[in-house]
Amino acid sequence: MVWADGPQGARKQQGYHHIALTGSPGIGKSALALEAIRRNRDKFLGGIIGISLENGKLFNDGLLEIIHALQIPARNVTNSDARQRSRLVQGTLRSLASRELPCLLLLDSFEEVKDRAELEQWLAFLNGLPQEVVVVVTSHSNPESMLVMDGVLGRWYEYRIGKMTSADLLTLFTDLAATSGLDQRIQLDNPRQQIILKEICALLDGYPLGAELIFGTARSIGGQVYTPEAATRSLEEVRDDLYSNPLAGIMAVLEVSYQRLSSPARVLLSYLAAFRIPFNSEQIATLISSDTLLAGREPGSAATKEDVADQTEPPLRLTTLRPPQHWRAARDELVQASIVLFDGYVYSIHPQIRHFALSRLPLEERRRVHRVVAAYYYGLSQPGVEEWIEAFEHLEAAAEAKDLQEAIQIVLRAAQPLEGQGQFASLQKLLRRASGYAARLNDQTSVGLLQCRLGALLRQLGNYAEAEACLRNSLAIHQRNDGKAEYAGWAQYELALLLHDQGNFPTTLTYIQQAQTQFKNCGQERGLARILDVQGMVYRGQARYAEALHCFEQCINACSQQGDSIGHAWAHYDRGTAYGALGQYSRAVRNFEEALRLFNELNRPVDQYWAMLAKSAVHIQQGKLDLAEQACLEVLPYFRDQQLRRGEALVLRTMGDLYRQKQDMQRAHSSYNESWKLFNVLGDRLNTASTLQAIGSLYFAEGVYLEARERYEQAQFLAQENAVIYIQGLALAGQGDVAVVLSQFADAERYYREAERLLRDIPLDRERFNVLYRLGIVYQTRQRYQDALDVWVQALTLRLEDTSDLHAEVQDKIQALVAEQHLEAEYRASRNRFNLV
Repeated sequence: MVWADGPQGARKQQGYHHIALTGSPGIGKSALALEAIRRNRDKFLGGIIGISLENGKLFNDGLLEIIHALQIPARNVTNSDARQRSRLVQGTLRSLASRELPCLLLLDSFEEVKDRAELEQWLAFLNGLPQEVVVVVTSHSNPESMLVMDGVLGRWYEYRIGKMTSADLLTLFTDLAATSGLDQRIQLDNPRQQIILKEICALLDGYPLGAELIFGTARSIGGQVYTPEAATRSLEEVRDDLYSNPLAGIMAVLEVSYQRLSSPARVLLSYLAAFRIPFNSEQIATLISSDTLLAGREPGSAATKEDVADQTEPPLRLTTLRPPQHWRAARDELVQASIVLFDGYVYSIHPQIRHFALSRLPLEERRRVHRVVAAYYYGLSQPGVEEWIEAFEHLEAAAEAKDLQEAIQIVLRAAQPLEGQGQFASLQKLLRRASGYAARLNDQTSVGLLQCRLGALLRQLGNYAEAEACLRNSLAIHQRNDGKAEYAGWAQYELALLLHDQGNFPTTLTYIQQAQTQFKNCGQERGLARILDVQGMVYRGQARYAEALHCFEQCINACSQQGDSIGHAWAHYDRGTAYGALGQYSRAVRNFEEALRLFNELNRPVDQYWAMLAKSAVHIQQGKLDLAEQACLEVLPYFRDQQLRRGEALVLRTMGDLYRQKQDMQRAHSSYNESWKLFNVLGDRLNTASTLQAIGSLYFAEGVYLEARERYEQAQFLAQENAVIYIQGLALAGQGDVAVVLSQFADAERYYREAERLLRDIPLDRERFNVLYRLGIVYQTRQRYQDALDVWVQALTLRLEDTSDLHAEVQDKIQALVAEQHLEAEYRASRNRFNLV
């Protein structure tokens, strides 16, 4: 606190000796003041005087209490007026100050002083006190702003009290229970009790009065005595009640504050309580405007029993606040009373106060307000995450069938932006809740759409089994409903993506064909464009790069025409990966950068990180290892935080490639093994095979040949099982390398010939060149010189970029072989046979 270094230090450093502790009702102003005074009592040698102004205590009566506290000997003090008592108190305090005996005066509940004349007297009295007297008041608002007076008022230092942290609230629980003796029975250290206490902390949301009402001592509020909740009830029961209602004691405190407000302020508060996230003046004006009032469906004419029970006073209407000057005055009153908090930018209301204030509205009016606020949020041009959630939950609170139907539509609209922003946990909860409402309403079409969105989300999170169940359920629902070909097509599209991620390409192509048929039948052009992208992804996975690039090109053009920005961005991303696989790195980088630009414009950070990862893989091939490492180290923690396990596995494998290039074999092994484990758990067979191939190559480079062969064999088996020819060919080539080292030349020849056959129809010229080169070495070792010459000449016919060293090495081999074995005629014949110029 500001007097921690003594009143003289506070006065010199701050220029204040009047301190106002302000905050919402029940936020703990009095408790904090008393604790601060207790810790600093030795600094006030002249004494500490504290009085409460509750129940509108008069100025004259307050002075009498101060006189008694100071033990001032005076005759006829009970018959003196306020002016005489004021001079007497001020004179006594000046006397103490002159003897260097500083005092502290605490005035609790200063907001209770409502009468203007009374307030003027108090402020004039406090202003006349000597500087050595520190004045502390607890109030909803700063006394400096409560009244405009002639003359110069003393300056007030305002210390606003906000919510307590959960850790502090837990400590307060323990302290209060120890003071009241409840800790002897409740056993707060019990692990189960600790879990419940943390839940209670979250429900109280930093409101210390709740702690006092649960664990403190009995207290009187508004003439009624409230015993501590934990004295008569289990903590589980207290927690369960808090989920639906604030504590009765909190309601009583808020009722007292509520009754002090003017009628317009009460009306406005009851409506502003619908805002669960911070709001601004524009939103207040929107809430009470004529157009917005029409946005909510008007309540029926007949009142229900629940309406009558809820309605403790005549219905409150916002029409009384329609002129701007009216609602602004009411808003200012709420801010000054610390009912509504203002941080200089936005307004907010504590959840306990919100719950209390909203309950003042009749049920139908409450529902209408929920609809109005929901309409405001989902009507924004670009709702944020909180706005989407608020719109859904407000309609959920309105709770009628039409409200729930509208809430379902909001979730379907929100799914794409929330997904792109990485709000997977929030979106999953909304989808599951909305699915429950759709099932309750027997709205099978919405159930199918929600299941499709949930399946798509679970696929991204790597929960493939549950994702497949959701998507198949969605497809079955839409196939049963006639006229829903488009919806069935989107379910098949998502199933195709799922099976692609698992490396099951044959079945993926089947779903692609089915989705294309559905989209064509209903004229869904956007769907036809998107399914082209998936088809290109399959062709890329099968190393059919020309066909893949053709699909991506068609998708880019179609999405551009359709205005499908997300599909357009992803098609650029996928085209970049195809160019990267072909070794056309400049084109790949350009496509990734275009995808990054589009994803940034669309505010889709998750997709941006995918593009960054793909670009880093190309940077490794270009030898830009520092750039690649920087990108991977940025992407990895993001994917882990979002629980995108497939993305995490891909980053780890890319980092394995990076560390292998850096010759850091230990870190390369660690990265590859983590990646392999994740892919294996996910059931992603294509990437599992690819990672095993990389691990085998790493073992081979280290000279651990038997381990290398085992990994190559595992990779070949998975690739063959899923018809991924190029990985199968690479794995066979790896086994051939191991066989050469082990002098098993017959096996090596067999592996290399089979690998070359598989890679022959795939435009992976670099890989095929290497296989032919090594096969020639085997032939030369086995003294089959003509065969060696043929395969080396065949290798020279392949077009490679930036491979002059490889070409030169093979040419040197040929020249040496021809010279040594006198194969000039055979060389000419071989060149003619393979059309080598």
